[in-house]
Amino acid sequence: MPIRVEMTQHHGFVHGGCVAAFADTAAAWSAALACCKDVVTSNYSVQLLAPAQGERLRAIAEPVKVGRSSATIDVKVFSVDDEGSAKICAVVLAGISILGTQRNSQGLLATAIIFMFFLSEVSKWTMSLHMWAKQYQARSFAPGR
Repeated sequence: MPIRVEMTQHHGFVHGGCVAAFADTAAAWSAALACCKDVVTSNYSVQLLAPAQGERLRAIAEPVKVGRSSATIDVKVFSVDDEGSAKICAVVLAGISILGTQRNSQGLLATAIIFMFFLSEVSKWTMSLHMWAKQYQARSFAPGR
């Protein structure tokens, strides 16, 4: 996932919430593909190991155990610089609840397309919020106020 300025906190690193959400998404897709059913995240534990910075984030999600009603997924998140060098920035252990709805590959593809649309809309909202915050900060700390 490309790193954008809207994802960063005041030190210029990717916000931990963005890293966690990215890992959560990777965990859920890993579980969905492993069982071909609808899934939802029931819990996850995030260990932020290093600041996430660079050009993009990459996640590797591996099922630890997939049962009938739940899956445990291990996720490692890496920050990748412009030269392609990767540095681990987070480790996540996610518990995923498996729902009863069986999905075929077309159903999973349709879900992926809807999710990508959702991400694009969230990105627009995040950009608007980021721009509003910058304008507010400029007005609040302008000389003479």
